Amino acid sequence: MYQNKYPVNILDCTLRDGGYYNNWDFEESLVKEYIQAINSSKVDYIEIGFRSLENNDNYGPFANVSDKLISKLKIKKNCSIAIMINTSEIIQSKLGIKKSLELLLNDKKKSPVTLVRFATHFNNIDDLKEIITITKKKGYQIAVNLMQCGGKKSAEIISASKKLSNLKDLDILYFADSLGNMDSNQVKEIIINLRKNWKKPLGIHAHNNQGKAISNSLTAVDNKINFLDSTINGMGRGAGNAETEFLLSEINDKLKKKYNTKKIFKLAVNKFQSLKNFFKWGQNSFYYLAAKNNIHPTYVQEMLSEKKYSKEKILKIIEHMKNIPSSSYNKDFLDKMLNLKKANEISFKWNNLNWCKNKNIVILGGGESIKPNLIMLNNFIKEKKPIILSLNYNYELLEKVHGVIVTNKFRFLTDSINYKKINKTIYTPNNIFSDDPNYKFYKNKIRQYSSKVQKDKFVFSKNSCILPNNLAFSYALALCNIGKAKKIYLAGFDGYKNNNVLQAEMIETINIYEKLKSVPLITITSSSYPIKKYKFFNDF
Repeated sequence: MYQNKYPVNILDCTLRDGGYYNNWDFEESLVKEYIQAINSSKVDYIEIGFRSLENNDNYGPFANVSDKLISKLKIKKNCSIAIMINTSEIIQSKLGIKKSLELLLNDKKKSPVTLVRFATHFNNIDDLKEIITITKKKGYQIAVNLMQCGGKKSAEIISASKKLSNLKDLDILYFADSLGNMDSNQVKEIIINLRKNWKKPLGIHAHNNQGKAISNSLTAVDNKINFLDSTINGMGRGAGNAETEFLLSEINDKLKKKYNTKKIFKLAVNKFQSLKNFFKWGQNSFYYLAAKNNIHPTYVQEMLSEKKYSKEKILKIIEHMKNIPSSSYNKDFLDKMLNLKKANEISFKWNNLNWCKNKNIVILGGGESIKPNLIMLNNFIKEKKPIILSLNYNYELLEKVHGVIVTNKFRFLTDSINYKKINKTIYTPNNIFSDDPNYKFYKNKIRQYSSKVQKDKFVFSKNSCILPNNLAFSYALALCNIGKAKKIYLAGFDGYKNNNVLQAEMIETINIYEKLKSVPLITITSSSYPIKKYKFFNDF
């Protein structure tokens, strides 16, 4: 039997894992209060954020946290500082492993960081040796966070532990309940299998999709684990993590530790509870069902963040995804659902230049202003004879619609059966449909015009466009401009309440577009957006 000679440590990773909700952009005052609470609590390790080769202007500083920033945080020396690096980013970098690590990590004597954790999938284990050797020479303590251990066969776990135990410079091995679907028996079994080869400190990163993060962490302690991850109020990807305030209290009772929970609880019930009320992380039925069906929790997180999805629609999407490989998450929806491209997939590219030259376009949004103005809209259509594009599937004026714009996989899943029924062209930046059972009925209707996102940019070129965001509205503007439309008329773009983030995003998009002086925008129904009104607007 394995004899545990290492102590139990708690690692708080709030600024790293919690950043999946606010793009790692925490307010300075909150960070200051958080660091003070961590210092007071005597937590053993604090994971400040990610370290990355790429800088994203949409992300805050903890998505790629620098040694300079960490040094300013006044973290007490009795709390070791950790950062996380995605192994796949290093492996895939054109710079090579050595050069990548030179850019990512200073020598330890020049850095406040003690521990470097490499988030690693099973298929990347064989690539770790050089990464770990170079990192150890720089002077760091090293951990591997082995992701998506839930559901793996015992033989896979044992094989992984054997390979990792041969990496002599590796100090700590973590296993992650990435999908939040482990129970206490699975936790115990994984520890037993890992311990058949791995004799150094072992850690668990538990997720709370089924409300078991704390109980699974305590089960791990009973089975001689050494590192436990947690976050304030459970803030973390998907349903979140074990709550630091609860875990500290439980470990105090269980192991007679002396963690100070006073400031941690105060922070959890005030500042972080406000964040939780806003971002809506935590256990719920959707995360529970996703965990049961091996669906990555970020899919649920994205749906919940989109105010337009009803609870019934989210349940419908989860039911649909049960039969699609969905345990891995990727921002590219083509790879999200299948993680492959079909060899026999047909091309949906088309000659988009001048496709609507000198034609008027009507873009239909989903606002309530369409219904009371149907007579007016029909008269307008009769007079102007425009091409009508609908943002996603829309029942209103369906018989007059020429094409549907679909850019979001989740939204498509809610309407997928309708695309089988209608004879409408489908405009999309990617073929996001091929896993749908009804795909064969509408695949010949698809027209693809590729896009990518770059903050504050609108660029229209023959083969692709650059958009400031992923809004279907932005994509529709690109289509109309590459096609050389005469004018763009909007109907059903009512707007959101002023404090809605979608309202701000739409206004920002319109302001960026208007600066281009491209195809003019005119609204023919009431709208709270800064758009020119149709000349006969008041008559309607």
